[in-house]
Amino acid sequence: MDSFAILAYLSDEEGADKVELLIENAEKGKIKLFMCYVNLGEVYYITAREFGTVKANEAIAIVKRLPIEFVEVDESLALTAGRIRAMHSLAYADAFVVATASQRLLTKRRP
Repeated sequence: MDSFAILAYLSDEEGADKVELLIENAEKGKIKLFMCYVNLGEVYYITAREFGTVKANEAIAIVKRLPIEFVEVDESLALTAGRIRAMHSLAYADAFVVATASQRLLTKRRP
């Protein structure tokens, strides 16, 4: 999960319906959702800047109750994100979204 998808969901903005469908499917066990802690931190700082720390803390509490598996940042994930960022034009936090997804797909495919 990307921070802007979560922010759209929390603010009921454009795209919130798509995120809600993903969450519903995760609750039913049809899919798994992952989010790197870097991206959770991004949700916090964007919310805190716009609405203050109280709202940011509330937002994080809501997100932590969603059917999302949070992924720790280790050396492998950080270097994968760094490689992705070096080769593509996207934000560093977004590189963690891609790195998290690619690592989870590789883990899933291993016997």
